Amino acid sequence: SQILQPLGVNPIQPQAVESNLNIIHIADSVQSSLNEYSPLYVEEGLHGGFSALAGNNSLVSDELVLSGQHGRWAFNVGQFHYDTDGFRPGADITHDIYSVFLQNRLTDNLDIQLEYRDRETDQGDLRQYFVINPTPVERQFLDQQTLRLGLNWAITQRSRMLLSVTDIDRTTISVNALPAPSPTITDQFEREGQDIQLQYIHKARNYNLVAGLGKYDFDSHYIESLDFGFFQPPPTINDDEFKQDQAYVY
Repeated sequence: SQILQPLGVNPIQPQAVESNLNIIHIADSVQSSLNEYSPLYVEEGLHGGFSALAGNNSLVSDELVLSGQHGRWAFNVGQFHYDTDGFRPGADITHDIYSVFLQNRLTDNLDIQLEYRDRETDQGDLRQYFVINPTPVERQFLDQQTLRLGLNWAITQRSRMLLSVTDIDRTTISVNALPAPSPTITDQFEREGQDIQLQYIHKARNYNLVAGLGKYDFDSHYIESLDFGFFQPPPTINDDEFKQDQAYVY
């Protein structure tokens, strides 16, 4: 888990913390072993990394990461871009991801983290059709900002307390352009709220204990609109709230 990572300069790749990117495996340049060094080999200073990829179907991808450490402070900034026309017309994908990560060791036993991520995705119709030249009808857009605060408190050598507070603002738009006389259907879903997690970890000689509390509180706003070309009925609007409290021990 990112909240458990020690203070250091190992770069965090922006695409590594995102899901559902729908990118080909070779473009997934996450290298889990490249920067897995012991703290004995970590030194202060600036470190950077850059990777780029190009291929057929107008595939272009690049990733840039800069990290550094000075005393009790460490930071990481990165960007990831991916763009392809896809395997057929209308199956294009574009991703732009930006991330900023800041970590400070307040005391020998207490670390604090602050992270911000911004993601924009424009994606065509990736569904498989059992015809030779399908007509794409779906398009999806994603705009998401994530802000996270983390605390890692080592109470003793065997016990620690973890706190993660995440604020998410996410908007997804799905456009289905059905053949006439069917309407073009646009679904817009907005979700904003917080996810708070508190966890206690204890590692004994003969057993391990994990206990935690969680709170999930999000507001949602949904709009569905129809466009017949010559007529647009009033949109359907629905507001809702999602709340969940949890407690666990294992």
